[in-house]
Amino acid sequence: MTNRRGFLKYPLLTVAVPAMQLTGCGGGDSPAQAQCLIPSVSNLIPVPLTRQAADYTCGITAVQSILGYYGIDRRQDVLIAAMQPDPDRGTNYQNVLAYAISLGFEASARNGMTLDELKGRIDSRIPVLLAIQAWATPPVDWSTFENGHYVVAVGYDNDHFYFMDPSTLGHYTYIPIPEFLERWHDHDDYQKQDLFHFGIVMIKHDALPYAPDQVTRLE
Repeated sequence: MTNRRGFLKYPLLTVAVPAMQLTGCGGGDSPAQAQCLIPSVSNLIPVPLTRQAADYTCGITAVQSILGYYGIDRRQDVLIAAMQPDPDRGTNYQNVLAYAISLGFEASARNGMTLDELKGRIDSRIPVLLAIQAWATPPVDWSTFENGHYVVAVGYDNDHFYFMDPSTLGHYTYIPIPEFLERWHDHDDYQKQDLFHFGIVMIKHDALPYAPDQVTRLE
């Protein structure tokens, strides 16, 4: 993959999740107007919010979130050792697939995924790992392949898709659907191919359900 940026200037827009109060995202979509409350969409998947430690480990961090959703706890250093991200090329999605399969997942990569396919996965409570363009330095041109970034798609409504973004601490993020379609591409530096509407699906049927409201004992 191309550089997995996490600390640059043009973020995904953020949505806050206050307890017991869910309203829609209104107003403008500029960075200055980025804060809003997440809408009460029935298909939102509350995956763990994880934060990347380096600018090339967004893939590692996104996988950590998906594993946590399926009840599997892995530190990022363990995942880095297993999937071997490269500082210049990010995380090889083939390594993601191999690692997921080694943990008992059904895992597959799809180039050319449609919006309806993505929505269907979300409706089935399956978060999807996507390769998009993000965190570009202005002036922004989303038609390029220079700002590749892994995110986890976790919801949608009539106007936006919602994500767990490894480069955003403590909040889910959103992108308006027309802009998301412009940004849903990347270049695979390992297999030397362009990726359009690329997604990785990881499913573990025997997993314990993630319970974000549960409080566990500190041993």
